[in-house]
Amino acid sequence: MFWFANDLPDQGLNDHYRALKPSDCFGAYTDDVDPRFRDMDKSFKDKLIDAMRWEDTQLRKHVDKHRLEQWATTTIKLAEDTINRIADQATEDGAAIANGVNGTTNGNGSVKA
Repeated sequence: MFWFANDLPDQGLNDHYRALKPSDCFGAYTDDVDPRFRDMDKSFKDKLIDAMRWEDTQLRKHVDKHRLEQWATTTIKLAEDTINRIADQATEDGAAIANGVNGTTNGNGSVKA
């Protein structure tokens, strides 16, 4: 489960998503509903707020008991490292091809001529 802030006012359509810490999500829509649901009838909104309060309670339990905050931080770091490694390898492969090395990658990242 990941949380992303993609509707920040200073963020454009081409900007990257910024991952939020689970604790940054505490209390989300527990007092009022998401703007998409503001026109719904009161009974629906009340049920939705009750559900969001239950989800907030569950999130807090996972952050406290199961170290969700540390898990999310580690997972995001590993994902970023993987993407950087893939991009670096693609750059190296592209440079090798541009420098006259003809061939294809052999599956472990190196170029075989």
